[in-house]
Amino acid sequence: PQGLQLSWFYSLNATINSARIDANQQLVLACHDEGVFVFNLNTASMVHSIDTADPVNDADWDLEGDVWIAYFAGLRRVDEYSGNQSTGVVTGMVNAGISAFDVLSDGRIAVGSYDSKTYIYGSNGGLQETLTVAQNYISAIADDASGRVLIGDADANLYRLDNSTWSSEQLSFEHSHDILTIRSY
Repeated sequence: PQGLQLSWFYSLNATINSARIDANQQLVLACHDEGVFVFNLNTASMVHSIDTADPVNDADWDLEGDVWIAYFAGLRRVDEYSGNQSTGVVTGMVNAGISAFDVLSDGRIAVGSYDSKTYIYGSNGGLQETLTVAQNYISAIADDASGRVLIGDADANLYRLDNSTWSSEQLSFEHSHDILTIRSY
């Protein structure tokens, strides 16, 4: 029978919290409680490791290839790394805690929170917008091919926002579950 084959194996000695593949589908970020592993899929090898003092919940690349690391609890902020070194650029702390995160296609950082707000930060870490369209905590964030920001909340609402005027449209689903993931088509 046809099936998936394991093409390579890497012993990490860590529990992976999340993982992302880059836009070119060559690198993988694997977030864990002590940092981030960066793997090259073509060579089946670790490129480098980013060590942190706090658990990393998520990470994503920006337009320059730097990595933004999200700490949902504890630090409750997002930090930028170039290679395995901090650039010193960080977002503000989100007091209510981070519940979702994404680096948008225009390079801005979108951070969803348990206070039902979405915070938009510039590539310099400075707060640009605080969006208050959601009715419950933010469970997913992404952007579409047109750069519009897509937000899912814990009440099964999906919001689509213009990325310059922040005008919004809402789609409500008839169930009471979180929207866990938003993916582009």
